[in-house]
Amino acid sequence: MRWVMVITLLIISSDVFSQVRGTTWGDSWEQVEKTIDESPINAYESVLLELFDLSVIELSSRLKTHNSFQLTNGDETGVIYGFLDEKLALIGVNFIEPLLTLYEYDNISGSLSRKYGEYQDEMMDWYDESYDEDNLDLAIQEGALTITRVWEDNLTYIEFYIGNDGEGGTHMLIRYMSQQYYDDLMAEWDRIEMNDF
Repeated sequence: MRWVMVITLLIISSDVFSQVRGTTWGDSWEQVEKTIDESPINAYESVLLELFDLSVIELSSRLKTHNSFQLTNGDETGVIYGFLDEKLALIGVNFIEPLLTLYEYDNISGSLSRKYGEYQDEMMDWYDESYDEDNLDLAIQEGALTITRVWEDNLTYIEFYIGNDGEGGTHMLIRYMSQQYYDDLMAEWDRIEMNDF
């Protein structure tokens, strides 16, 4: 009976610490790199990242990102791994299809809800109130609306965004952040932004 309890605890524990894309918050780049699927799509686009020197971006002495292209639920996505003091603290998944709709956003939200429970918050930011709520897709595509949904558990804070930045169509981005490193990560982002002025 004791062995059954120990094995059950190990299975539960391993699932708890396996965060996003097979990684664990606090992993080093070397640990994260082992989780990345090297598909033919990745090989071609990884060369582009290297060619334009975008595969690693040092944002500050404490914060750097490693960028790649990977499949997410069968779709090609840009994936950003953010490291604070050499520890994995953030993962961004950017859906890069040319036309993304609220239908796809709701489908991916459903997948996130199955994994993390129902979202706790939804923010609808209107930039032009002449659009009506019967055609949210048009409002999103024309930059009049962004929608952000938030999930949160003890280990991970998740934001899922759909909107149009006015520079190339609709964007969907999932941003996963470690709860443990969240405050320090936000403080470092603020410090970087202040230095930009």
